[in-house]
Amino acid sequence: MTLYKLEKYYPDYRDENLASFDIKNFHVYAKDELIGTVTNILIDGNNGRFRYFVIDTGFWVFSIK
Repeated sequence: MTLYKLEKYYPDYRDENLASFDIKNFHVYAKDELIGTVTNILIDGNNGRFRYFVIDTGFWVFSIK
C-alpha cells in the first residue's frame, strides 16, 4: 500500500465539491474539547480513500503530529 499526501494525489481537490472548505483546516474534537486541526491527509494509492489524518495538536501533548 502506497500512501500519498492529499495535494500530491489529487492536486485540484479544492476546486471540486468542497470549494468553500479546506478539509486540511478542520478542527478535531474529543469529548467536546478541541484537540487540534487537520494539517494533512494521507491517501491510499490503490483506491483513493482517506487512510490517515495528520493532526497538529499544538501545545497539547507537546505538539505531537
